[in-house]
Amino acid sequence: MNSLEDAFLNITIEEEKKLQVESIEIDSVPPSINKKANYNYWSQLKACFIKRYLTTIRSPQGYFSIIQPLAFIMTSVIIPKAIPDKSQQLGSFSAFLCVGFTANTSIYCGGSVYDREKKTK
Repeated sequence: MNSLEDAFLNITIEEEKKLQVESIEIDSVPPSINKKANYNYWSQLKACFIKRYLTTIRSPQGYFSIIQPLAFIMTSVIIPKAIPDKSQQLGSFSAFLCVGFTANTSIYCGGSVYDREKKTK
């Protein structure tokens, strides 16, 4: 390499070789890419349920997401029977029921954050 011009020519030749290799790689497309996608709602739904089931049984959060709402809902049924006033019965029933469903919803909404944290997706 005697001059700067020779250096630029060598660089240009190397870049052209790389472009030729890349164009060859693009031409060799696997046949699976040309197939039309096949979507099945029930198989995707089944996959979602299986993923949720496995996530639930593998973490303590999963057990808590089942036990806590059930405990609040059962409490909402049992506690009002011990209260003599009808309006207080209704109030305690609705309060425990709302807390139970809110706990369940917050745990499942936090599930996506948990999945990202544990890198399960």
